[in-house]
Order: sequence, then structure tokens, then C-alpha cells
Amino acid sequence: PALAGSYVTLNQGVFDHVLSAGVERGFARASLRLDWTGVKDAVLETDLNSFSASYRYVLTPRLTAGVTLGVTESRYGSVDFGGLAFGISL
Repeated sequence: PALAGSYVTLNQGVFDHVLSAGVERGFARASLRLDWTGVKDAVLETDLNSFSASYRYVLTPRLTAGVTLGVTESRYGSVDFGGLAFGISL
């Protein structure tokens, strides 16, 4: 119990196995990506499934913008997540 609630375990995880799969489709100036990751936590013996979708758009030859939305599910419930990304190439 003490190890399961420790800061290191919660932030780094102790995975028994991790499986991941994804597909991406590119268009003229954009791309769409769908991902799945399945994790078995060795300490808590919990299965986690994470699903996400990402959209990336090329604004200029050196500047891109993207958005990601997803959900992670386990026996403890689900957590929605999202993010914005901006990239610059030098």
C-alpha cells in the first residue's frame, strides 16, 4: 500500500506491459491521428486504456498547430484530457 501511493510510483508508474497502436492520415496541409494505448500496472494490478484523437495543421512551412483530445479509462473511473500544441522548425 505504501508503494502504491508513493510519489515515484504515481508519476513514473511500474508497468507490467504496455501495448500501443495508432493510425494517421495525412492531407495536403493537415493530418488526423487516432491512438490507443493499453497498460497493465504491476503495483496496483490495474488495466488502463487510453484513446486519443489528434489534428495537426501546417500554418506555414515552419509553423504547425495541433489539438489532441482523449480519455483514459480504468476500474477507478475515466479522465478526459486535451491539449494544444504549436511547433516551429528552424
